[in-house]
Amino acid sequence: MKKQTMIISIILFTASIIFAGAGMIKIKSSNNVKTTAEKLVKVLDEKGMTVFNQINFTKGAESVGKELRPMILVIFGNPNIGT
Repeated sequence: MKKQTMIISIILFTASIIFAGAGMIKIKSSNNVKTTAEKLVKVLDEKGMTVFNQINFTKGAESVGKELRPMILVIFGNPNIGT
């Protein structure tokens, strides 16, 4: 559960600054990190947001022989709103 809370916090970090001001929004997921990221991308797409990139930090760590708990960063936005 801590893994899922952490990944959701990271994914929503940028949005939390906009919507929560000085606070942090934490959402607990009942899914694993990969499924949570996939569901987030689907919802973002449905809402008309652009997913610019997804970075799998765990795979990056593995590529250099390191261990890291599951972590995926989803970078998203809306050029019409953010420009």
